[in-house]
Amino acid sequence: MTSPQQFKKDVCPSADFKSKEQQKAPQCSVKNPLLPTKIQLLKQSIFKESRCYLNMVNDKFIVYLASPYGFTDAGREFMRNTMIPGIKQVVSLILNPWDSFDSASQEVEKINSLNDFRKQKELLRELNKKIGLENENSIKRSQIIIAILDGSDVDSGVTSELGYAYA
Repeated sequence: MTSPQQFKKDVCPSADFKSKEQQKAPQCSVKNPLLPTKIQLLKQSIFKESRCYLNMVNDKFIVYLASPYGFTDAGREFMRNTMIPGIKQVVSLILNPWDSFDSASQEVEKINSLNDFRKQKELLRELNKKIGLENENSIKRSQIIIAILDGSDVDSGVTSELGYAYA
């Protein structure tokens, strides 16, 4: 299995990955020609084991991206500018739960501006349920989950997404 650091290097070998203290989105000017080959090998192995090809679009997989990178501006920038373009070379559709980050953040701001604590709590529960259902539907729709298992402690949301997909 490929380590998270190796995955980063595979997607973007020229990127300079900083420590957490220096968290800044890496810049990548070279595309890794091996990434499509690795995903093609993955496609071949999945074909042998399952019938998920029925939901493929233009002979490419639909991928769910489980990642903790959306929690920071630098992480979102890295996903948008480096990681997702590299993956899109070989997949037809990436279902990224962080794509709804801006609209969800705006909803949270509106809810937090309310003076009624009970109403805030109720609306936040509804929003959490809505986001959870959207992620659930995206996981069900995908054939592959790319999970970023980065850092000393794997993100609990990513592990939940993996567990749901496995079940």
